[in-house]
Amino acid sequence: MFVRLKYLFMIKTGILGTSETANFYAHILSQIEGFELTGCFSPDYSKTKTFAAQFNLVSYPSVEALFNYTEALIITDFSPDFLSTTERAIKSFKHILITNPFLAGLDEIQHLRKLSEESGVLMQIAGGFRFFEILNRFSDSNCFLADLKHSFGSCDHVWCGARFMEYLLNDISLQLILLKGIPKKISINSWEVKDNERGVVSVRMELDNGAVASLLVNQLEEKNLVQANVFSTKGESVFQVDLTKSDADFKEIISHELRHLRQSIKNSFSSTVHNDIMFQALELAHRIKSKSVQNFAVNFPN
Repeated sequence: MFVRLKYLFMIKTGILGTSETANFYAHILSQIEGFELTGCFSPDYSKTKTFAAQFNLVSYPSVEALFNYTEALIITDFSPDFLSTTERAIKSFKHILITNPFLAGLDEIQHLRKLSEESGVLMQIAGGFRFFEILNRFSDSNCFLADLKHSFGSCDHVWCGARFMEYLLNDISLQLILLKGIPKKISINSWEVKDNERGVVSVRMELDNGAVASLLVNQLEEKNLVQANVFSTKGESVFQVDLTKSDADFKEIISHELRHLRQSIKNSFSSTVHNDIMFQALELAHRIKSKSVQNFAVNFPN
C-alpha cells in the first residue's frame, strides 16, 4: 500500500529533446525522488527512439501523445517548433521547466509566462541556484550596494551566445536577491581588449529602494569565477565562488532545480518569488546583451 501511495504522488514527467542537456536531466530524473520519467519526444523520431532506448522510456511519435502521459515537461529542444510546442504544452495544463531560455527571444518568454499564468500552471526557468551558498552566509537585510566581478575564459566571444547570457542571468539574479529591489535604471558599457580579442561588459543598475549595483563581466581570466562585494551598515562582505563546474557539480545544480520544480508544483505559492526574480533577471540579461552588442558595433567597427 505504501509503495502504491508513493507512486500516486510522483510527478509524471516527460522530456522534449534529445540533446546532451536532455541526457543530464534524464539521468537525474530517473534517480531523484518525486518524479516518474514517462517518455520523450523530439522532431527527429529516430533520435527519439535512440534516446528512449538508452533510458528505457517510451518514444512518443508526437508531442500530443507525450502530453497524455505527463504532468510536467522538461523543455530541452529548441527547434523551430519550440514556441508552438511549448504553447501547446501550457494550454494542455502541463507544468514547464525551460532549461535554456536564452535561445528564445524575450518577447517569446514573456508571452509564455503570461500564458502559463492564465492557464494556472508553473513555468520555471533553469538557473540561479549556484549562489545559495552565498545567500545562506549573508542574511543582512540592510545592504545598499553590491559589486560583482565575473570573469570567465571558456567562450570565444563575450558578445553572443547562451554561455554569456547564462552568466549574466545568474549574476543579476544574485544582485536582485541581495539588494531586494527592482531595477529602475540600467547603464551599459562595453569595450574590446585588443591583445587577445576578448571583451569586457560593465553594468550599473539603480534600484527602486535606493540601492545601486554594478556588474563587470570579462573574459580575461582562465577560470570561471564570481566575486561579490556586498556593502551594508555593518561593513563589507566579500564572497568568491569558483564556477568551473564538473559533471558532478552540474548534476547537483540540476537536482536542485528539479527539487524546486517538484516543491513548486505541490505548493504553487512557493514558486512566486523565485520565478519573479528569474524573469526580472532574464529581462535584464537580454537588455544587457542587446546594449553591449550595440555598443560594441558602434565603438569597434570591423
